[in-house]
Parts: sequence; C-alpha cells; structure tokens
Amino acid sequence: MKISKEIRIAIVSAITIVAFILGANFLKGKNFLKPEKTYFAYYDNANNLTASSSVFLKGMKVGRVDKLEFVYDPNLRVKATIVINERLDIPKNTVARIRAADMLGTMIIELTLSDEPEILKNGDTLIGEIEVGMITELTTQLMPMKDRFESLIISLDTLVTAVNTVLNENAQRQIQSSIRDLSVSLNHVKNLTSSANKIVEEQSQNLDKILKNFAKISDDLNNVEFEKTVNSLQQTFAQAEDLIKKLTDGEGTASLLLNDPQLYNELTNSAENLSKLLDDLNANPKRYVHFSLFGKKSK
Repeated sequence: MKISKEIRIAIVSAITIVAFILGANFLKGKNFLKPEKTYFAYYDNANNLTASSSVFLKGMKVGRVDKLEFVYDPNLRVKATIVINERLDIPKNTVARIRAADMLGTMIIELTLSDEPEILKNGDTLIGEIEVGMITELTTQLMPMKDRFESLIISLDTLVTAVNTVLNENAQRQIQSSIRDLSVSLNHVKNLTSSANKIVEEQSQNLDKILKNFAKISDDLNNVEFEKTVNSLQQTFAQAEDLIKKLTDGEGTASLLLNDPQLYNELTNSAENLSKLLDDLNANPKRYVHFSLFGKKSK
C-alpha cells in the first residue's frame, strides 16, 4: 500500500504538533505520563508567585502551580490552582505557604502536612499562607531607608541647583565685591581700635587723677559722723514733737493763746483800745501832756 505524499506530510505535521505541545507542557512542569490531583489555595497577595512555580514538600518537588487568577469577592483574593502527584496523600488542614526559594526572588509553595487523619480529595482546598522570610523582612526594613535616600538625593539635587544658581558669573562678581568691602570695613575697625588705644594711653594719667579724687571723696564720706548727725536730728524732732504736744494739750502761755478764745478776744479788744488811745494822743496831745516854760497851769 503506497501512502501518498499529502498523507505523509499530514502525519508528520500532527506528530510535530503533538511533540511541541508535550514539550511545552513538559517545560511548564506538566507530565501527562504521571497522574495528578488538583487542589486550590487562596491568598491575599500572590507575592510574585507565578504559574509553573514549583510545589515542594520537605525539600522535594511534588507538584506545580498550574494557574493564578483573581477571585472577585469583597477582599479580591488570589486563587492558585495547585497540581500535585496523585500518589501523594494530602491530609486536611495542610498549609500551602508561599516563600522565597533563593536570593533572586524565586517564589515557591512549601507544603506543611497536618496531623489530621482525613485525606483531601481532588478539588479540595488547602490553607494558603505567605511566609515573611528573611528577604521579605529585609526588603520591608530597607524600604524606609530607600525613601530617605531618595529624599536625600532630591535635597542634594536642589542644593546643587541652588549653588549653581548662586555661583553664576554675576553672583561671583558680587561676592568678590562684598569681600572687598568687608576687608575695607575691617581695616577701618582696626584703625579705630588703634586710635582708641592711643587715646586711652594718653588719658591714663587723667583717669588716675579722677580715680584718686573718687577715692578721696569716698574716704571723706567715711569720715563724716553720720551717726552723730542722725542722733542730733532725732533729738531735734523729739523736742519739736514735745512742743507740739504741749501746745495741743494746753500747757504754757502760747498754748493758752492758741486754745482760749476769750483770752484771744480780750487781747484783741485791748489792742483796739490801745490803738484808739494812740490815735487820740496824736490828735490831741495837749489833752494828755501839760507843761509850760513859765510854770503856768492850763485853764
């Protein structure tokens, strides 16, 4: 029986396609020659896990991640479809933990079998967890430092820009001019200080005389008998207080003059009568004075 050329091409093409499919699936970790069971695990975050990531149990590869997809529930979780060798019995409450396999960030699933006697069936659900490993923890600790370094770099860039802006040609000329003016001002201050020192040296003798005069005045003040003066003033104040008290209490003539209205009135009347007598004496002296050169009496 002769096979036509077209049939042979078709057979070779089919074999090629099947081989390509088998090879692609083998590279993904699928093996049609080994029977497998499918399980599901749910995570809040895939944590860089990818389809075809390996599944390990006690350090040995026992399966792979077949597919990752979102579950559109209120928490928007990630659903991982896990394919495991059918000969391996997975007990209930087994944990499928995502962790880093190396320093390059390759993520795998590590199975932790429970002590439950019940064995999961094909299509059951594993407990999904994410391990906070050394790499993840280190990354978490380095992230704040990264932000600080970025902020520092931005600040340094701003500073460099500001310095470049300040140190342009015009600004450099202004700075040089300011430095020259500052130098002139310092020279003036130096000259002023020298002049002040010279004046102090020239007037030092006068200052000595002034200080000696102040010392002499201080000594004279120390020699003044302040205590004796104060005692004399106190004695005078005491005498004045005693005199005022006698005047107030009615003791002595002066007190009677101050405190007796009748005596005051009588003295006033006497003064008025004396004044009238003097006026009449001035007006009629003959009435009061009688004398004659010849000893005659007045009629």
